[in-house]
Amino acid sequence: MLVYLKLFWEIFSFSFTRMSRVVLQNSLDKEFHKILLNSNEQIIMCYDNQFKSFLITNMRIISIQKLKVTSEYNLVSKIFSIPLNQVGTTEMFGLKFFNISVLRITTAPGFKFYWFFKKDVSMEEISKTIIKVADNVQGISKI
Repeated sequence: MLVYLKLFWEIFSFSFTRMSRVVLQNSLDKEFHKILLNSNEQIIMCYDNQFKSFLITNMRIISIQKLKVTSEYNLVSKIFSIPLNQVGTTEMFGLKFFNISVLRITTAPGFKFYWFFKKDVSMEEISKTIIKVADNVQGISKI
């Protein structure tokens, strides 16, 4: 029950600030993205809004929750990442009432993570990118 209340709160609080895709060149200029990435990591996709960032790199999926964002600095409150070798399943569904798309990733230990995007974001593209990069990391090749 608590999970559903938390999910409802996330949907309600972030339905007006849904994430949209960011040009990679712009995302590389942000200092907190540079600090987060290892030297051998590359950003493949980046989605952002005023409160959260969602990065897909060649090694992991990173979620950043920001406290305060100004043009001069960013205060980060939460950062978590999912190594791509632990990605289990990815599921996508839409909530028409809130006009958002939801991405749910289940990891190998069984944890579930949710991200909310604008309805016009191509969820298929996100899913295919995650699967492609995870397959490269996990050593699974598709013919």
